[in-house]
Amino acid sequence: QRLRAEAAHAEPGPILRRIAWGVGLLVTALLLVLVASFVLIQTETGKEWLRTRLSDLLSSPPDRRIELGRIEGTLPWGVNLESLTLADSEGPWLLVSRIELRWSPWELLRGEIRIEELSAASVEMMRRPLSQGKEPAAEAGIPDVTFRAPPLTMDLFSIPSVSISEKVLGHAIALEIMGFIQPTLEATGRSLALQLKRLDEGPELRAHLDVQFQSSSASMKLDLEVFEAAGGMLSQMTGLKDTGALQLRINGAGPSSEWKGSVY
Repeated sequence: QRLRAEAAHAEPGPILRRIAWGVGLLVTALLLVLVASFVLIQTETGKEWLRTRLSDLLSSPPDRRIELGRIEGTLPWGVNLESLTLADSEGPWLLVSRIELRWSPWELLRGEIRIEELSAASVEMMRRPLSQGKEPAAEAGIPDVTFRAPPLTMDLFSIPSVSISEKVLGHAIALEIMGFIQPTLEATGRSLALQLKRLDEGPELRAHLDVQFQSSSASMKLDLEVFEAAGGMLSQMTGLKDTGALQLRINGAGPSSEWKGSVY
């Protein structure tokens, strides 16, 4: 009886060692697969496979085709995309050139997205995309929106050249857009800033947007300023051709249920 009791106590040892050995082997295999995938994705072959696969996944021919250009950089921390083309059954309608993304994937473990830079050398909109069918008309009134700050930080957003064809707005225009998204004093709050400036020889146009989201109170503070010299695109589109320079300011603050703003 003593021998049987000792044998019974001794049996779990080898079993546990086998389980531990199997788990260790599985973890090692997974690590090897991850390392091999990381090494492969840094090669030209791996990046070409990724480019083709993403283009296919994002497209829905013939109404929507998205073509990614050559991918460069050390993935996933830095991504340089030669071009991004959006097309429909009539061909390309939007071209984005030399996209650069620098970010920190490790921040995802904290439930946040941290982007150091998101930029494009140029954006060209040649025409409007074809309509994908009639959408039901939205009911009049202010939509029901809850102001929540996204878990996103972006140190720099930059597009130094945005070209919009005459076919889109009725007036060709070239713009520069820059901005950022930063945390506020409240840990879950975010502050967004965008600046827009007209670059071509048309009447001066500039705009500045500041938005602050506070998640704890589901509130938003907004301040928008727009200036356009006399005879500009906005004046013509709104039928205010003879009113001289256009100056507009919208600001307001409050929770989503009681948000109020003023227009000047």
